[in-house]
Amino acid sequence: MAQRNASLPDANHQSDPALASIDSEIAAHLESIRELRTKRNSLVPISRLPSEVLANIFVQYAKQRDLSLEYAFGRPAVWWIAITYVCRYWREVAVATPSLWCSLPFHRPKWVPEMITRSKMAPLEVNVTSQFSRLMPQIRMALEHMSRIRDLVLELKPSDLRTLPLSSPAPLLSSLRICVWITRDAFLIPKDAFSLVTP
Repeated sequence: MAQRNASLPDANHQSDPALASIDSEIAAHLESIRELRTKRNSLVPISRLPSEVLANIFVQYAKQRDLSLEYAFGRPAVWWIAITYVCRYWREVAVATPSLWCSLPFHRPKWVPEMITRSKMAPLEVNVTSQFSRLMPQIRMALEHMSRIRDLVLELKPSDLRTLPLSSPAPLLSSLRICVWITRDAFLIPKDAFSLVTP
């Protein structure tokens, strides 16, 4: 009971002008510390690299495959995204590098819309293997950008494949694989697939 009473002033501190003033000072000091850390980071040697060079390093790093994570998750994880948490400069460079975000992570469905946005107009890699229909909204979203899909792999149930819009032109498509899960229900590729526009 004594512990509950001790916590009451903290719960109601917003109505206390003195406490509110102290909280504002703390927030201001924390902001100053953050700015000083950013300034300090800008002075280290790696921060002197041109953004183009750093972006290329990030892209090459992201292409490496962490086999231990791939084994654990059954498919590659977006493990390289940790570079966006190192410092503000690295995050700004990474977010502004479209080719870093073009391999869509359907094993993290909530990330797909943001990855599509950050990839801007870079060629996309769409690789989906799933026997479940819960990924269909993200798959359809990706296929809305068919004009910039370079690699397309769909391993789905026939019933799901039939609902996908595959008639849009795919002028950048260089790799295509469409497979179905073991079933008696066949899937035929539409005659007008990609509007007959492919490389």
